[in-house]
Amino acid sequence: MLRSIKNESGAVAIVVALVMVVLIGFSAIVIDYGSIAIHKRALQNAVDAACLAAAQELPNNTSAAEDAAVKYLTANAPSAILKSVVFTNSNKKITVTATIDVKYEMARAFVSDASTTVTAAASAVKTNVFGPFDYALFSGSDIDLLQFTGQNYVFGDVHSNNSVKNSATVDGTVTAAGIIDGKINATDKVPGYNVLAMPDFSKVMDLTAEVSQATLLSYGVTYKKGTYSMSPDQFNVIMAAFSDKMIYINGNVTIDGSGVCSTGCLIVSGDITFNGSGVNMGGGNKMCMASMNGNITFDGGGGEFNGILYAPIGEINFNGQINSINGSVIGNVIRGNGGLYIHYDPDAKNSVPDTKIMLVE
Repeated sequence: MLRSIKNESGAVAIVVALVMVVLIGFSAIVIDYGSIAIHKRALQNAVDAACLAAAQELPNNTSAAEDAAVKYLTANAPSAILKSVVFTNSNKKITVTATIDVKYEMARAFVSDASTTVTAAASAVKTNVFGPFDYALFSGSDIDLLQFTGQNYVFGDVHSNNSVKNSATVDGTVTAAGIIDGKINATDKVPGYNVLAMPDFSKVMDLTAEVSQATLLSYGVTYKKGTYSMSPDQFNVIMAAFSDKMIYINGNVTIDGSGVCSTGCLIVSGDITFNGSGVNMGGGNKMCMASMNGNITFDGGGGEFNGILYAPIGEINFNGQINSINGSVIGNVIRGNGGLYIHYDPDAKNSVPDTKIMLVE
């Protein structure tokens, strides 16, 4: 009888059976749920690619955008099912949703379904190079300080890839890769911030129309030692002659006197100079003035500009007292030699065509 009580050979089989159930369960988790994760990642990549390809056609051709989404999804995930393509934000944003069925291998021992459905969605927008770049004032140099002089008021966010020194009142957030002076009075201050890349104008350059020297001279523009000099009225006539309002001038450009300029984008290879006290490039129009290899300078003080000033490798200089900017100032180095009044205006971006495709959400 004692030998019968002590005989545990049957218990081993029970333990082995229980262990096998546990092992099969873990195998189901590792194999099947690992497979789900792999299919999910692959489907997400396919949906991302479909979104980016489709956004190239926005905002004018939503039919072609939808065709592109189907084409790229099918090419990258043949067994996926396109569930929806939705356009929003005046057809500048597209959202693609797709699903794929993933069969269970070992989990069928524990669940009633033979497969599960994996869903992935992505959104892409077509915007311009300043679309995600919402700064009133941006200093791109990691060598030079963003250094204020005189009275300075900024309504919007400010960033420096170096440090921010001296005094300014900022109704917004100031970020800097270095330190931020205690005399900077801001809504929020974040020193030690990431170094940010300057917006890339290369695709914008592909859309410009170069204005020849002969054409400029025919409009009464004067030329001397590499510099074209014109009035705001002459500038308006030149811009109106090009339907895309995107012009490129090889050389330096000086604009003398005050006046209200039309919308559009002027890109020059060299310097842009605004001459005279109270230079007015204002009114309700928004412009982009871009110096690709040189500097932008306001001489005389009291000037007004509505739009974007962009000098990716040069300086933007404001000489004299209080220059008023409604838009954005984006340069490698920014010098306010007397005081600035900058009010960020998101509509200033509309002066630059949409060339940037990016995933969002």
